[in-house]
Amino acid sequence: MAATPVKTLRVFYSYAREDKEYRQQLEKHLSNILRLYRIQTWFNRLIRGGERWEAVLNDRLNTADLILLLISADFLASDYCYNQEMRRALERDARGEARIIPIIVRRVHWEKSPFSHLQALPLDGEPVDSSSWDSRDDAYYHIAVEIEKAIQDLLAFRATQEVAPPPYMPNIQEVAPPPHMPRMWEVMPPPPVPNMQGVAPPPQVPDMRAKWFGEGKVLQKTGRYEEAVQAYEQAIQLDSSFAAAYQGRGAALFHLKHYEEALQAYEQAMSLDPGFALAFYSKGVTLEKLKRYEEALQAYEQLIRLAPNALAYQGKGTALSRLEQYEEAVQAYEQAMRLDPNSSQRAGYSAGLQLRGGVSGERLRAFPSQTRRGSQGGRQDRAGVGVLI
Repeated sequence: MAATPVKTLRVFYSYAREDKEYRQQLEKHLSNILRLYRIQTWFNRLIRGGERWEAVLNDRLNTADLILLLISADFLASDYCYNQEMRRALERDARGEARIIPIIVRRVHWEKSPFSHLQALPLDGEPVDSSSWDSRDDAYYHIAVEIEKAIQDLLAFRATQEVAPPPYMPNIQEVAPPPHMPRMWEVMPPPPVPNMQGVAPPPQVPDMRAKWFGEGKVLQKTGRYEEAVQAYEQAIQLDSSFAAAYQGRGAALFHLKHYEEALQAYEQAMSLDPGFALAFYSKGVTLEKLKRYEEALQAYEQLIRLAPNALAYQGKGTALSRLEQYEEAVQAYEQAMRLDPNSSQRAGYSAGLQLRGGVSGERLRAFPSQTRRGSQGGRQDRAGVGVLI
């Protein structure tokens, strides 16, 4: 029997009408990702004439997998956006039913808002309309990269919930009688066979496993790391091969500063899923905390072989700088900048620091001025990922 097709992911845009242009531009920059992963997007302008707009909007909001909040002064001032769409989205996020990503499109004070505990985009906190971007295309590119990561996480989590259908059981009357008992069913009809569709299915362990995993994510987001560890352990007890649960347990232990235990959890996730890129990155950051820089460098190099990206090269540069291999560190940071000019603004600053350790000033001047804005910005990208590791 063919496997059940995976349900298409649904993306819901929540935005004020004044920010229509930002929604349109974001959709254009996401177009390749939407085709690649076959994503369905929806926003309120798709409501047809004669439809009950509020019922349609609520249905789309309640069934979305990923909800993008386009944050601006107009969004926060809109009673409907703030009190209806945003609050309903936060309820679904708290139950692990959907992922919310706030996107700061125009500068506004949002730091103490109900969604301020969520990682916003762009990661460095600069709104899309900020003059610090070389162009708005740079800002949208940065946002698209992070949204793709979120989509990959959602698809990976959904894959853990897929349950194989039971094997086909033919109707007993479809089975030919054995040759030595011809027409036996005419002598004594077989006992009635219950309709399998009317029998309640047995409890499915993967559903409980996903429940504990989702609860761990919610607890971790709200800073309740000890409880998150317990939730992930419940998921692991139900399925000892659940790599994502080991990764989540490691992340919670990392925030509790139990680095050795976190490291063991990440290594278990890697052994169960050798292609689990996030586990390699998490291992590298944890080894840095333990000041085991040679091993951290090895973890980042493994990650680069597996999934070469700006963050992997940035981690490699940090490990090399700790080992006082400044020239190699700069090369790693430069590669990070080539792969992702937006997030590497922070990598470039770190590279500038290492250049002062012995590499020529000519190399330092090669970095754009915005990459040397300050040490706080230099660490923010890796700090933001710390929520995930």
